[in-house]
Amino acid sequence: MDHNQGGRKLLLREEVPDLRLHWIPTEEVSWHTETITEEKMIKIPVRREELVIERKYLIPDEAGTDLRVESTRYVLREERLHYQVRPFDIQTVRIDKRSVQGFHPTEVTLKKEILALKSNEGIATGTVNG
Repeated sequence: MDHNQGGRKLLLREEVPDLRLHWIPTEEVSWHTETITEEKMIKIPVRREELVIERKYLIPDEAGTDLRVESTRYVLREERLHYQVRPFDIQTVRIDKRSVQGFHPTEVTLKKEILALKSNEGIATGTVNG
């Protein structure tokens, strides 16, 4: 006896989780550099050599004031400041991206279709064995 003669078919389906991974954009990162100019003050002692000539008058002047002392200064040698501003690398920064693996446990409720037979006595569910 041929069971498929003029018979109909019923397709039963079951949900299956789709485990394919997809990359989606989550952040946008941008960067730039800024140049800041600031004034710095430094104090450096600078020496100079002077010739000092002092004249002391031994005779009081006509007004009768006390003895006078005059001094004259001549700069002979002086230290000069020479400075130079040069850039120094303080820190080297490398920017790139890397992948980090992690686990994300997921609970999914899956649906499944089963065969339901309906008769005058009610509905019976289950599988049918040939």
